[in-house]
Amino acid sequence: MKPSLVFYCLVLFLLPDSVYAHGVFKGLSSFYNGLLHPLFVPAQIMLILTLGLLLGKQDDKTHRAFFSFIAAVIIALLINALSTINTLNDLHREYLLIAMTLIAALFVIIQQRLPTAITIIIMSLGGFFIGLDSSTEQLIAKEKWSFLLGNIVAVYLLILYPITLAETFNKAFWQEVAIRILGSWLAASALMVAALSLA
Repeated sequence: MKPSLVFYCLVLFLLPDSVYAHGVFKGLSSFYNGLLHPLFVPAQIMLILTLGLLLGKQDDKTHRAFFSFIAAVIIALLINALSTINTLNDLHREYLLIAMTLIAALFVIIQQRLPTAITIIIMSLGGFFIGLDSSTEQLIAKEKWSFLLGNIVAVYLLILYPITLAETFNKAFWQEVAIRILGSWLAASALMVAALSLA
């Protein structure tokens, strides 16, 4: 009998010392480290999912905000890579991610259709904070750029799933309620992460 996925997850949780603080895994290339990074930063993955749900519930013409999100992530990653001064510490960046998650989750919960300009602002700020939180301080030269490439690929792919889910779940009342419940769970999770950070 082969070990299950749950077994492997439990093993990973029991071995926290084998993982660096900012998502750099021993034995993997910089590209794959960047690819996995958003999955192992709770504040990032929650914001990505929440922004995806928010954008998926907007009008079709508002979906152009997706490009502003990706552009903001890329700009912030470049700033993070080229800057020699770390203006924000990890805790402050995490609080920015949590604040944006709560704002986006609020609009998901109340099913609010937003003007295109407001959606672009929210998506751009969220993308900028995600990129800013992807630290490359421990990487040099080629490794740093490989990490950033993997990171933007991961963010791009991850946000497509909640967008598609929110667009698909709009045909029945229970589907709308399910998206609102998911938004409330993400908001509650963000508050829990904030409480743990403060503790």
